[in-house]
Amino acid sequence: MTRGEELEGMSDVEINKIMSKLVDKPSKFNNGIFWGVEGHAPPMTTYNWCKFPKDIMPIAIENNIEISPMLRGAWCASLVNKYTYDEAPIYNYNFQAVDDNPYKAICIVFILMKEGE
Repeated sequence: MTRGEELEGMSDVEINKIMSKLVDKPSKFNNGIFWGVEGHAPPMTTYNWCKFPKDIMPIAIENNIEISPMLRGAWCASLVNKYTYDEAPIYNYNFQAVDDNPYKAICIVFILMKEGE
């Protein structure tokens, strides 16, 4: 099993925990809810990258991660190495994920990118 397949099999909670560490947002995920550091009151800003586009789309844009719909409702997220005006984008297929949730697919590609650095 590849790391990508392993991540695709994880729950949103598990993916959000990894994302929280990678983007250095001090939050604790407990029973599907973000809580403040050390279990104190929730911080004013909370993050749920697998659910809210306001959280994940800036990361997708900054890192050239593109999403596109697939047959049967799934979404494919891919790292784009290069955009050109007259040709199709050039993708890095080492960083690609498919999931029913487009935001989770973006998270998986971002995690793979960061772990590959």
